[in-house]
Amino acid sequence: DRPARGRMTALIVGGSLGGLSTALALANAGIPSTVLERTLGRTQRGVAIRVGGAPLERAIGPKAFRIVTDRLGREAVRQNVLPHAWWDAWSALRDAVQAEPLISVVEGARITEIGQEGGKVRARSQSGEEWTADLLIGADGYRSVVRAHVAPEQPDADYAGYVVWLGQSEIPQPYRRQVRGVDFMSGDS
Repeated sequence: DRPARGRMTALIVGGSLGGLSTALALANAGIPSTVLERTLGRTQRGVAIRVGGAPLERAIGPKAFRIVTDRLGREAVRQNVLPHAWWDAWSALRDAVQAEPLISVVEGARITEIGQEGGKVRARSQSGEEWTADLLIGADGYRSVVRAHVAPEQPDADYAGYVVWLGQSEIPQPYRRQVRGVDFMSGDS
Protein backbone atom coordinates (compact mmCIF):
# COMPACT_ATOMS: atom_id res chain seq x y z
CA ASP A 1 0.00 0.00 0.00
CA ARG A 2 1.22 3.47 -0.84
CA PRO A 3 0.72 6.17 1.75
CA ALA A 4 -1.88 8.84 1.04
CA ARG A 5 -0.57 11.89 -0.81
CA GLY A 6 1.06 14.32 1.61
CA ARG A 7 1.30 11.78 4.46
CA MET A 8 4.70 11.59 6.16
CA THR A 9 6.54 8.25 5.90
CA ALA A 10 9.36 6.84 8.04
CA LEU A 11 12.28 4.45 7.74
CA ILE A 12 13.39 2.71 10.93
CA VAL A 13 16.80 1.07 10.81
CA GLY A 14 16.69 -1.76 13.35
CA GLY A 15 13.91 -4.20 14.15
CA SER A 16 14.53 -5.03 17.79
CA LEU A 17 12.44 -3.76 20.72
CA GLY A 18 13.13 -0.07 20.05
CA GLY A 19 12.49 -0.26 16.31
CA LEU A 20 9.28 -2.29 16.64
CA SER A 21 7.94 -0.06 19.44
CA THR A 22 8.73 3.04 17.39
CA ALA A 23 6.96 1.62 14.33
CA LEU A 24 3.87 0.88 16.44
CA ALA A 25 3.91 4.37 17.98
CA LEU A 26 4.18 5.95 14.51
CA ALA A 27 1.32 3.77 13.23
CA ASN A 28 -0.74 4.87 16.22
CA ALA A 29 -0.16 8.45 15.00
CA GLY A 30 -1.13 7.46 11.43
CA ILE A 31 2.43 7.48 10.04
CA PRO A 32 3.42 4.50 7.89
CA SER A 33 6.90 3.07 8.35
CA THR A 34 9.30 0.53 6.96
CA VAL A 35 11.45 -1.33 9.48
CA LEU A 36 14.79 -2.41 8.02
CA GLU A 37 16.24 -5.30 10.04
CA ARG A 38 19.70 -6.77 9.42
CA THR A 39 18.92 -10.31 10.60
CA LEU A 40 16.70 -12.94 9.05
CA GLY A 41 14.19 -14.04 11.63
CA ARG A 42 15.33 -13.20 15.13
CA THR A 43 18.14 -14.20 17.43
CA GLN A 44 18.15 -13.77 21.19
CA ARG A 45 19.67 -10.38 22.01
CA GLY A 46 18.62 -9.62 25.56
CA VAL A 47 17.69 -11.21 28.82
CA ALA A 48 14.67 -9.36 30.16
CA ILE A 49 12.83 -6.07 30.08
CA ARG A 50 9.99 -4.55 32.03
CA VAL A 51 6.81 -4.07 29.98
CA GLY A 52 4.44 -1.57 31.59
CA GLY A 53 0.75 -1.08 30.94
CA ALA A 54 -0.65 2.43 30.53
CA PRO A 55 2.45 4.16 29.07
CA LEU A 56 2.86 1.41 26.48
CA GLU A 57 -0.82 1.52 25.55
CA ARG A 58 -0.69 5.31 25.07
CA ALA A 59 2.35 4.97 22.83
CA ILE A 60 1.34 2.07 20.59
CA GLY A 61 -2.45 2.35 20.74
CA PRO A 62 -5.18 0.05 22.02
CA LYS A 63 -5.19 -2.42 19.10
CA ALA A 64 -1.44 -3.14 19.27
CA PHE A 65 -1.55 -3.11 23.09
CA ARG A 66 -4.27 -5.77 23.06
CA ILE A 67 -2.07 -8.01 20.89
CA VAL A 68 0.95 -7.48 23.17
CA THR A 69 -1.03 -8.17 26.35
CA ASP A 70 -2.69 -11.23 24.81
CA ARG A 71 0.80 -12.60 24.16
CA LEU A 72 2.38 -11.60 27.49
CA GLY A 73 -0.68 -11.90 29.71
CA ARG A 74 -2.79 -8.94 30.85
CA GLU A 75 -1.95 -9.37 34.53
CA ALA A 76 1.74 -9.75 33.79
CA VAL A 77 1.75 -6.42 31.92
CA ARG A 78 -0.50 -4.70 34.44
CA GLN A 79 1.84 -5.54 37.37
CA ASN A 80 4.54 -3.30 35.78
CA VAL A 81 7.16 -4.46 38.30
CA LEU A 82 8.84 -7.70 37.29
CA PRO A 83 10.54 -8.06 33.91
CA HIS A 84 9.40 -10.17 30.99
CA ALA A 85 11.75 -12.40 29.05
CA TRP A 86 13.25 -10.40 26.18
CA TRP A 87 12.18 -12.99 23.60
CA ASP A 88 8.57 -12.86 24.82
CA ALA A 89 8.49 -9.05 24.64
CA TRP A 90 10.01 -9.06 21.13
CA SER A 91 7.58 -11.75 19.93
CA ALA A 92 4.60 -9.81 21.30
CA LEU A 93 5.71 -6.59 19.60
CA ARG A 94 6.40 -8.48 16.37
CA ASP A 95 2.88 -9.96 16.43
CA ALA A 96 1.44 -6.45 16.83
CA VAL A 97 3.62 -5.14 13.98
CA GLN A 98 2.51 -7.95 11.67
CA ALA A 99 -1.14 -7.05 12.35
CA GLU A 100 -0.57 -3.36 11.51
CA PRO A 101 -1.07 -2.45 7.82
CA LEU A 102 0.91 0.81 8.19
CA ILE A 103 4.11 -1.11 9.00
CA SER A 104 6.25 -3.22 6.71
CA VAL A 105 9.31 -5.16 7.90
CA VAL A 106 12.20 -5.98 5.60
CA GLU A 107 14.46 -8.68 7.04
CA GLY A 108 17.99 -9.28 5.82
CA ALA A 109 18.45 -5.59 4.99
CA ARG A 110 22.04 -4.91 6.04
CA ILE A 111 22.09 -1.11 5.81
CA THR A 112 25.49 0.23 4.83
CA GLU A 113 24.67 3.79 3.81
CA ILE A 114 22.20 6.47 4.67
CA GLY A 115 21.79 9.92 3.21
CA GLN A 116 19.50 12.75 2.35
CA GLU A 117 18.48 14.05 -1.03
CA GLY A 118 16.16 17.00 -1.24
CA GLY A 119 13.44 16.55 1.34
CA LYS A 120 13.81 12.75 1.54
CA VAL A 121 16.07 10.44 3.52
CA ARG A 122 17.54 7.32 2.01
CA ALA A 123 18.82 3.99 3.31
CA ARG A 124 20.78 1.64 1.06
CA SER A 125 21.55 -1.99 1.83
CA GLN A 126 24.70 -3.96 1.15
CA SER A 127 22.85 -5.66 -1.74
CA GLY A 128 22.02 -2.29 -3.33
CA GLU A 129 18.34 -2.06 -2.39
CA GLU A 130 17.25 1.45 -1.53
CA TRP A 131 14.36 2.86 0.51
CA THR A 132 13.29 6.49 0.84
CA ALA A 133 11.03 8.31 3.27
CA ASP A 134 10.49 11.65 4.97
CA LEU A 135 11.95 10.61 8.32
CA LEU A 136 14.81 8.29 9.32
CA ILE A 137 15.04 6.76 12.79
CA GLY A 138 18.08 4.84 14.00
CA ALA A 139 17.22 1.91 16.26
CA ASP A 140 20.17 -0.15 15.14
CA GLY A 141 22.18 -0.60 18.31
CA TYR A 142 25.54 0.45 19.59
CA ARG A 143 27.31 0.12 16.21
CA SER A 144 24.65 2.22 14.52
CA VAL A 145 24.97 3.03 10.83
CA VAL A 146 22.59 5.94 11.44
CA ARG A 147 24.68 7.34 14.32
CA ALA A 148 27.88 7.00 12.27
CA HIS A 149 26.31 9.21 9.59
CA VAL A 150 24.73 11.76 11.92
CA ALA A 151 27.63 11.94 14.40
CA PRO A 152 30.73 10.56 12.65
CA GLU A 153 32.92 11.73 15.55
CA GLN A 154 31.15 9.18 17.80
CA PRO A 155 30.22 6.21 15.60
CA ASP A 156 29.80 3.73 18.48
CA ALA A 157 27.74 4.08 21.65
CA ASP A 158 29.56 4.42 24.95
CA TYR A 159 29.71 1.32 27.11
CA ALA A 160 27.74 1.89 30.29
CA GLY A 161 30.31 0.11 32.43
CA TYR A 162 28.15 -2.41 34.25
CA VAL A 163 26.91 -5.94 33.86
CA VAL A 164 23.49 -7.04 35.02
CA TRP A 165 22.79 -10.47 36.43
CA LEU A 166 19.14 -11.34 36.47
CA GLY A 167 17.37 -14.00 38.44
CA GLN A 168 13.63 -14.51 38.62
CA SER A 169 11.58 -16.89 40.69
CA GLU A 170 8.16 -17.06 42.24
CA ILE A 171 7.97 -14.47 45.00
CA PRO A 172 6.71 -15.93 48.29
CA GLN A 173 3.29 -14.56 49.27
CA PRO A 174 4.47 -12.63 52.39
CA TYR A 175 6.94 -10.60 50.27
CA ARG A 176 4.85 -9.82 47.17
CA ARG A 177 3.74 -6.40 48.42
CA GLN A 178 7.35 -5.40 49.06
CA VAL A 179 8.49 -5.85 45.46
CA ARG A 180 8.84 -2.42 43.86
CA GLY A 181 11.04 -3.04 40.83
CA VAL A 182 14.52 -4.00 39.79
CA ASP A 183 17.35 -3.61 42.31
CA PHE A 184 20.81 -2.44 41.27
CA MET A 185 23.64 -3.45 43.58
CA SER A 186 27.27 -2.43 43.55
CA GLY A 187 30.00 -4.90 42.75
CA ASP A 188 30.66 -5.26 46.47
CA SER A 189 27.23 -6.75 47.23
